[in-house]
Amino acid sequence: MVSLTEVRASNAALTPCTVPKTALFVGATSGIGKYTLTELVSLNLPVKCYVVGRKASESAMRPVLEALRRKNTQAELVWVEAEVSLLSEVKRVCEFIKEEEERLDLVCLTAGYAPFGGRHDTAEGIEVTHALQYYGRILFTLTLLPLLRASPSPRVLTVLGGSFLSTNLLVDDLDLRKAGNFGGMRSQTHMSIMNTLFLDRLASDPQNARESVFIE
Repeated sequence: MVSLTEVRASNAALTPCTVPKTALFVGATSGIGKYTLTELVSLNLPVKCYVVGRKASESAMRPVLEALRRKNTQAELVWVEAEVSLLSEVKRVCEFIKEEEERLDLVCLTAGYAPFGGRHDTAEGIEVTHALQYYGRILFTLTLLPLLRASPSPRVLTVLGGSFLSTNLLVDDLDLRKAGNFGGMRSQTHMSIMNTLFLDRLASDPQNARESVFIE
């Protein structure tokens, strides 16, 4: 694993030419996504960041974004309200980004949910955990690939649960609908495995040779 010292040294070496100039953050209202956004903006380099979050998170994020704008006057921070557990909303956000930008340098996907209270399906019939941690991430990545391929140094960062990886994939019940298959840890493990397989396949495509995919 790369050390924190190495990470900080790499960040400090970024310049106006090498920094991800245009980035999309999904799930940056808390946790790792929020800290990643903060660190990127705090480099005091010219960046434009789209921050996607639920309406319920906007009031808490507003002062955070304002503080970051004061800290880095070269940064442009755009709040995009969306309920990304719905794939229709994911599509809407992607179309908005494609209308606004010709390229994307960084896509940071950290939205998640721990289903320890039992299964909860969205209005689209997909379990919330699966929508946030797999289907939505796939849709963001695939839909925005043309913008990523237009970047000189594209990156897709998806943070989930690398430590959950195993070979215990229920290929005959990927949505964990059969009795006894759904559970908090099983769902997290399943989504981690499925994300890894998807991103591994994506990275093996010659058209994506310049995209770097990181999994946690």
